[in-house]
Amino acid sequence: MPKRILFTGGPGSGKTTQIERFSKSPHMTENKCKVIPEVSRQLQRLIDPNTNKPLFNPSQAPNTFTNAILEHRIADYNGAEDSMIYLYDRGLIDSLAYCSAYNCSNQQKLFTLCQENPYDLVIFFPSWPEIYRRDNGRCETAPQAQNISNHIQQALKQLDIRYTTIPHDTPENRDRFLLEQIYTIAQPQRLL
Repeated sequence: MPKRILFTGGPGSGKTTQIERFSKSPHMTENKCKVIPEVSRQLQRLIDPNTNKPLFNPSQAPNTFTNAILEHRIADYNGAEDSMIYLYDRGLIDSLAYCSAYNCSNQQKLFTLCQENPYDLVIFFPSWPEIYRRDNGRCETAPQAQNISNHIQQALKQLDIRYTTIPHDTPENRDRFLLEQIYTIAQPQRLL
């Protein structure tokens, strides 16, 4: 069976940076481990060949953008192969939380999808205002990022999902923390 580990949290909480760093550690590169990257930035870079404008605009068409992300997240979840460890940079729970934060119409469908497609381990990255940076790919302000973070925690609680909160700490200490958490669900020989 594949092991699915979800890294979730508000924008700018250090999630993606930590996944990239952790995935290069010797424990992960020596084992069958695969990172599933956040898809939203990839979609925002797609250009419509007819108009030469972005194909997806989250602020102008949030439901279209959300549905495109959801299709990718479902495919990523279903594409997991046996005897692999998958590190998901966001997942179905994030889609539910974003829909809740932005009042999208398909929240019940997402709730059901989350229940039917569980993760083996959920690591929550709490908001960290001191490291939050807005860039070209991030459209949320710091208060909006905190709001999304709150909605993610709320979704986890509504779904009754046990999760572990990663502490605000150095990247090295966070790596150790993640390895300890992953060790709890992975077969020991796969990480040693």
